[in-house]
Amino acid sequence: MNIQSGLFPGQILQRDARQMARTRIAGRCETTRLATIEVYVTRDGIVLPGVSGSGEAKDGFWQASVDNLPVGGPYEIRFHLLDEPDLHVADVRVGDVWFLGGQSNMHGAGEVTDALPPHPQVHAFYNEDEWRIAEEPLTLFWGAVDPVHTDGHPPMHDPVEILTARRNTRVGVGPGLAFGREMFAATGVPQGLVCCAHGGTSMDQWSPGLREKGGASLYGALLRRFRKLGQPVAGVLWWQGCSDAVAPEPYTRKMRELVEAVRQDFAQPDLPWLMVQIGRLFPSDGAGLNPGWLSIQDQQRRLPETIHHLSVIPAVDLDMEDSVHISANGQKLAAKRLARIARFHLGEPGVMDAIKLADIQALPTAAPAKHSSIIEVRFQNVAGELGAPGAPTGFRLVSPEGEARHCIHTIRCEGATVRLHFKHLSQPLQGWRLAYGFECDTTCNITDGEGMALPVFAPQPIRIPNPNEE
Repeated sequence: MNIQSGLFPGQILQRDARQMARTRIAGRCETTRLATIEVYVTRDGIVLPGVSGSGEAKDGFWQASVDNLPVGGPYEIRFHLLDEPDLHVADVRVGDVWFLGGQSNMHGAGEVTDALPPHPQVHAFYNEDEWRIAEEPLTLFWGAVDPVHTDGHPPMHDPVEILTARRNTRVGVGPGLAFGREMFAATGVPQGLVCCAHGGTSMDQWSPGLREKGGASLYGALLRRFRKLGQPVAGVLWWQGCSDAVAPEPYTRKMRELVEAVRQDFAQPDLPWLMVQIGRLFPSDGAGLNPGWLSIQDQQRRLPETIHHLSVIPAVDLDMEDSVHISANGQKLAAKRLARIARFHLGEPGVMDAIKLADIQALPTAAPAKHSSIIEVRFQNVAGELGAPGAPTGFRLVSPEGEARHCIHTIRCEGATVRLHFKHLSQPLQGWRLAYGFECDTTCNITDGEGMALPVFAPQPIRIPNPNEE
């Protein structure tokens, strides 16, 4: 007997609302006549009461089901069919499963020397279609099953060779392992990470329209792996957008199409989508602005307005590995933020969504000042109070002509509000706008009490007070 889909050694099965899992297993066998398959589920050698399992074989194929498998583990599941050798599937656990998609920062670009150690309750489904305890780097392609990940080179097949290559790789830390550890600490249930990211990829390469290419396309490979596992999932972690900055206009539409397609193909219409806003960029020509990059950042910030059950965390303040990639220590902070919004979408009481911009208004200024010189910026979903190590930074006033002005001399954080004090302008604020993280190589350092940062936002209008109230 062998298994083709539904259950594999080391797999994390997705828990349901009852805190249990079910799975349907399919495979090949030598038996051709109709026969019953006996299923035994044990933990520490003891058969679990209340767990049901059954199956049958016919014409060289077999299928079985396991129901009511409680959260936790590890379990061993044994299948017995006539005179064929028993099939044992070991180290099966029940918890939450997350798909990891996107490009290089999700793929991993931090130094492995700064990685977190493996955790026995955090497993990864690697690109070679094998479950193991998650270990950095999570994403390597030498043993990948899907040709889209092998870059035209023959994949490795020797497990020892693959493991040696993984442990000799010095760069490749993403947020996955740290996220899994954060989620296990918060929920107490095993965590599964399905590695699907690929560095340097654009939204066109992730297009659902390529699903018919199967493993020769990124979307097809993702969908094949979902079907092989035969399980619903807790959510999708997504970090992508850098490659689309050269032509940013259709990004929101492409994201809507991708999320809708995944939810439809997974048969999970409310599947949570946990996203990272692209961070800083240090252009090679030293330019401080990249309109396409800023456009992607602002489109990502606003995606929750048009895609339900989607949240976006910032990365603008994280340590950099190079001009575009986040360091291993920065990835740990990103993972902590992703875990917060994951817990929010899981419905954990008291956990907030990512911080969102709520309102920008000019405050009336007492005489003899001619025009307003204080702007109040309010935010939603702030845990505790906003603050910064040292002087808060990151805001810019933008003139009606589109010029960023360095005229804000004091920034004060007060609860969920930031007050900006600036030099009196020789003209009223009508037509002026406010931005956060406006330059690509900006410095932004404001976070709430849990370390969630403010999102980058493109220049936004400033509400002007009624003159009669001045």
